[in-house]
Amino acid sequence: SFLSRRLFRAQIGSESGKKARWYAETVLLPKAAANHALTRNTILSYPVSVLAETSRRRTDILHEYFLPADRFAEFLAACREIITPAHDLLNVTLRYVAADRDSVLAFAPQPRVAAVMLFSQERSARADENARAMTQNLIDAALKLGGSYYLPYRLHARPDQFRSAYPRAAEFAARKRHYDPQ
Repeated sequence: SFLSRRLFRAQIGSESGKKARWYAETVLLPKAAANHALTRNTILSYPVSVLAETSRRRTDILHEYFLPADRFAEFLAACREIITPAHDLLNVTLRYVAADRDSVLAFAPQPRVAAVMLFSQERSARADENARAMTQNLIDAALKLGGSYYLPYRLHARPDQFRSAYPRAAEFAARKRHYDPQ
């Protein structure tokens, strides 16, 4: 876990660190595990605390975007334009999300492919503004493709983006006020 943490954190601000991690996970570790099955999921199975940021000068931020499967390649193309090396994208996990037709604030009203992205950033006003611009651009890209985004990580979405991704938000707020007027 010590080496995995060092390799994972070596990516911050370093394209060569990212290449080293990719090489370790796709070439070195499979060779070392030639006698038993090893997947990238196995490699990344450490508790999040092992890989988590411990510096007070930086923080890790999760983003999650939900796209129709047939539009996912277009979202990836947009990501390549929007996310620069300066944004320190450390990891992307893809997952399938079944349709949620019950929740008022459903982020996946139809089946979706979710891209869970982990970014590292400085704890500064400048870095947060840079992240806000990137986030709004990613949300715009997801919305344009019929997707949405996950709400709670950062309040960087514009009100129009929120209303577009969650068209039943006013209904949710009215119910909330009805059951909890305080």
